[in-house]
Parts: sequence; C-alpha cells; structure tokens
Amino acid sequence: EAQEVKGFVEIYNTMTKDDVTPRIDIYAAGPIKSKIGWTVWTINTETWSEGLAGLTYAPTAWMEVQGIVGIETDKNPARGGVNLWLGKGRVSSLLLQEYGGSGYWYRYVGTFDTKKGLLVGVDSDRFVGTGLYLEKKFGKISVWTSIVPTRKTAIVTGRFNF
Repeated sequence: EAQEVKGFVEIYNTMTKDDVTPRIDIYAAGPIKSKIGWTVWTINTETWSEGLAGLTYAPTAWMEVQGIVGIETDKNPARGGVNLWLGKGRVSSLLLQEYGGSGYWYRYVGTFDTKKGLLVGVDSDRFVGTGLYLEKKFGKISVWTSIVPTRKTAIVTGRFNF
C-alpha cells in the first residue's frame, strides 16, 4: 500500500460569552522509510504563533510517537514536544505535550467513532479546560466542537483534511 502525505488546515475559534479568538492550524505528515515519518505543525493567532517539525515513529498500526522541535512567538523562542497517538477500531486517543518559552501546554482528545460520520469523546486543553468533544465528517471536511461548561467556553472548528 502506498503511503502519502496527510494532514489538515483548520479554522479554530475559541468562544466565550464576550469574545471569539480565531486561529489557523496547519498539520502535515508523511513517510520517510518503513515505520519512520516526518511531521510539521503550525498555529497562528493575532498575538502568538508557533512552527514545529519533527519525526514520527509508528511501531504498530495502532500507535505513533512524535518528537517535535521549533520556534514560537516569545522572547525565548525555542519550543519542543512529544506526542502520542493510539487507535484501534472505533476508539482513538491523542496526547499532545509541548514546552517552550511561553510555558507548558497539553491537549488530550479521546474519541469513539459512531460509524455514522460522528465522533464523540472528551477534549482537555491546559488553557481551555476539559469538556465534551463532537466531530462530524462530510467527506474531506470536518466540523468539530468542544464544550467546556465549567469555563463557559466552546471551541468551534472547521477543518479541511487532505
């Protein structure tokens, strides 16, 4: 089976009662050889950005580990991270962890695929909180939301997958 470049471009909006903070996320990954691959990731907002690149290692079809390094908008711009994806059947789990000049950040997303183009699960972000995750797929387009009632916050996102 031929391996190819995959990824997405998404418009990511963090919404509260009083404010909407938009950002653009771009992710791409592809093969190098056998179980080794490459990955790039960027986040861009009005006030902060980061760009990271690294290697991936997939020892099995249901697990991938990433090591990434890059820069961010900070007086100490170095940033890096280690990410872990696990998935089998209709269940998947993604843990992202980064550290750099602006501090530590994590995000965890665990989902269950209902087989009707709908994923349900939990989403936890260091700065947003933990809440319900819902994603609906329409071919290469995904729309997802994460609702964090304790912080009266929602994330509403449109994603083009390639």
